[in-house]
Amino acid sequence: MAQPPSSVRNFSFLKDVASRVLKTLPFTRSSRVTLLPASSSDSEKPSQSWSYFLTNNLRHVDFKKLSDLKQWSLLTFSLRPSAKTLSSKTNKKLEASQDNKLEKALTEWVLEDVSYDKPAKQSIVDSKKVKSSKMRISKLELDSRSKFLVKSLSGASSVSSQLSRLEGIHKHLLLYPESVGMLMKAKVIPVVLHLRERTHDTAVICQAREVLTLLGYVDPPKGKGIRILSIDGGGIRGILAIEIMRYIEAKTGKRIHQLFDYLCGVSTGAILCMLLGGLNLTLDECENLYRKMSEKMFTQNTWLGTGRLMWSHAFYDTSLWVGFLTSIFNERTMIESARDPENPKIGVVSTVLNQPTLQAFVFRNYGLPARVTSQYLGGCNHKMWQAVRASAAAPGYFEEYQLDDMLHQDGGLMMNNPTAVAVHESRLLWPQENIQCIISIGNGRHIPFYYNAPTSSSLKMKVVKIVDSATNTEGTHTVLNDLLPGNSYFRLNPYLSEPVTLDENRPNKLEQLKTDAQMYIRRNEHKVLKAIASLSESRGYLLRMRDYLYLVRDLKC
Repeated sequence: MAQPPSSVRNFSFLKDVASRVLKTLPFTRSSRVTLLPASSSDSEKPSQSWSYFLTNNLRHVDFKKLSDLKQWSLLTFSLRPSAKTLSSKTNKKLEASQDNKLEKALTEWVLEDVSYDKPAKQSIVDSKKVKSSKMRISKLELDSRSKFLVKSLSGASSVSSQLSRLEGIHKHLLLYPESVGMLMKAKVIPVVLHLRERTHDTAVICQAREVLTLLGYVDPPKGKGIRILSIDGGGIRGILAIEIMRYIEAKTGKRIHQLFDYLCGVSTGAILCMLLGGLNLTLDECENLYRKMSEKMFTQNTWLGTGRLMWSHAFYDTSLWVGFLTSIFNERTMIESARDPENPKIGVVSTVLNQPTLQAFVFRNYGLPARVTSQYLGGCNHKMWQAVRASAAAPGYFEEYQLDDMLHQDGGLMMNNPTAVAVHESRLLWPQENIQCIISIGNGRHIPFYYNAPTSSSLKMKVVKIVDSATNTEGTHTVLNDLLPGNSYFRLNPYLSEPVTLDENRPNKLEQLKTDAQMYIRRNEHKVLKAIASLSESRGYLLRMRDYLYLVRDLKC
């Protein structure tokens, strides 16, 4: 933020900007608005003030500045209604509506990037425009904004003002996730939690859930511990995972998003996690989308695909793939799924290429608690289709995906079995909870039988083996199987009767995948039923009592 040359220009700039904000609002009758810059101490009297005669109710706007005039920052402002009492109920409703519009305009003004090298000519950003880029502000000003937002929310009385101020905190957290610590110090959790628990307005409750999720606040697990579902990558072979989950739903009588606390997926597993946990689609709807995808995406002229592969390193039309994803997810953001209390936490894994070393990136529908750091890169301010697009950018099939300043490709390059990522992330969210059940679903494996094993290897064989090693899923399984208790970790990875490529689109081959999954379930029914039994254990009375006491504590903090 630029520095004004003197304290006089500071006040002149505030006068000019506040005047422009107030004049943009609709008014119905004449009254006076007073702009009063407050001194550094509440006990001291302000040195200057200005009055505006506008057509609105009387408002008293306080601006507090820093004691150092060379580098000042907006700390707080408050709106004080006129002392005049209105006798008409209609006028009271009209006044409340005007109050909310004024509060919303001033709140959005504080969140906007305002520069003032030339205060006389400066104009503010339209309050209806949402900034897409992060502005640079000092830590002192960031802390000031955080305190102001919590203070304004705690003083909100009407539903509309509560909603607008929750939206202000929501936007602030997305732009500045590092402000979580200061918001926590300002006691934002009990304020937002009180709105979620005591308010009856659905919009306020949903917005409060989103804010709490961004703050890293999580409700207790649904069972006696953390229940995790991990789905490997594998392209169209995701039909195998759909068939296994269909069996689980049939035995439990519940939907997948109701059974698990955390979903994690890579590539085709990412698609399924977002469809089931983000959109709450049924498994039949997921299978129909998979078949539609195979018909639409994987039917292409070989010569055209080869030419595109040489030109853009992608055999298939990436723009067609993006259009297919946006038609399903629209412009929904990851964090929007937090509005439904039954929805699980979701992690979608991709691989970042333009770093010194390959790194996994986790697209989250949640924020991490203050002073908690993940071993993986990640964020929660992305759209659903962007997360899937990044995680499913299989090399040679689709182009890599440039998002912000990172270049993403298929998460299977590093984490084709994302179970370890799921365990790590869930531990960060519920550090005091035990793991109740982990179900890791693979998307098929085919082990060829060599009658005459080759005694030498060609260049093609070397490349194939390197790719196979990079996308191997059983190494992670071996480690977790040794470390986790046998009654809490279950790996379900069907054997394939024949090799199936990622882009298979022949109907008979897709039906064969379903048959292979059903055959695997029949042969391993005891193991699958044991996993379902572990998954179905309910939360005990003592744990529920502890959860209630924790909730009461959080409301009073």
